[in-house]
Amino acid sequence: MDGHPFDRDPPGRKPAPWEVPDQPWVADPHITAPPRGIPPKPPAGAAPNVLTRKRLLEMDLPPQRYTVPGLLPVGYTVFGATPKFGKSWLMLDLVLAATVPGWLFLGREVQQGRVLYLSLEDSLTRLRDRTLKLLGDAIGAGEDCHYCIEWPRLDDGGLEWLEWWIASHVDPTGERSTTVIIDTGQSIRPPAILGSANWYEADSQFHKTFRDLALRWGVCILLITHTTKGRKDDPFESIQGTMGVLGIPDAIWVGQRERGENDATLHFMGRDVNTDALALEFNDGRWTYLGLASEVRQNQTNEAILATLRVTDGMSPAEVAIVTDMPVGRVKKAIWLMSQKEPSPVYVESGRYYIRKM
Repeated sequence: MDGHPFDRDPPGRKPAPWEVPDQPWVADPHITAPPRGIPPKPPAGAAPNVLTRKRLLEMDLPPQRYTVPGLLPVGYTVFGATPKFGKSWLMLDLVLAATVPGWLFLGREVQQGRVLYLSLEDSLTRLRDRTLKLLGDAIGAGEDCHYCIEWPRLDDGGLEWLEWWIASHVDPTGERSTTVIIDTGQSIRPPAILGSANWYEADSQFHKTFRDLALRWGVCILLITHTTKGRKDDPFESIQGTMGVLGIPDAIWVGQRERGENDATLHFMGRDVNTDALALEFNDGRWTYLGLASEVRQNQTNEAILATLRVTDGMSPAEVAIVTDMPVGRVKKAIWLMSQKEPSPVYVESGRYYIRKM
């Protein structure tokens, strides 16, 4: 036997790339040479409006307009929440804020103008009673506020009627807002053709219809929909429909409220809106703005920790977490933040925290 057995190639061994002798280059017949010269002019039609950066920066463009500053821009917005969240009460509050001078919506002044409220899941009696309940003595003329409880589907003349109303009531100067609220969008959506519809494309086209209409006329369209159980860390994925719902609107609102609770959180996502979630409270038909959800949640955490420490002779963060039913990490962070305040409501001694007597 010649040589060491490890010097011989095992049966069926393929040579390594560096062991293959150089091969002459052969052109790939499937790759064609790049075209030479300018191709023929595209077919007739509107050419894309391509701008240079210099031209873009020199343009005199109007600023983004809002019905509700920072929350509801001119364009298309989708608002999703569970069926018993109180969406209709919130929308009626918005209607009144846009048509009654001095009426605030979630603590904010609203651009006055004309509103069409398609309250498609209400009766006229309920709509009247709720309006009177909220208005009280501030009834006013109300000529800029338009209600409707029945509307044809988009494929049955609904889109044409919607555009006709907008065209008849829009303020060409843009000084007064024009807002359309559709509660809910499912009531006027064309029925899906089972077995042949691409659900993503159908969702995208449905929402694109409203976005294009809003941008064409420079108005605000707010469409109400429902949410389902989604990821707790991403409330926007709970909106009914495919991912096509998330990509089209200019802004998205999602309301979260535990059943039987008055407190709620309103989340925002969009190109031209504030994305800080708001803490709200529902009481006797009216939504009240409590503050930024992060700040309200932190204050509630602090109060729970301080209340626990007040009735004990010092506790460790782990013990506080057990009593308050909070994650120990949240408790540690909250106590540390409180300890950095001047004056601090708590102090630490031998790993246990105590209430500081002021």
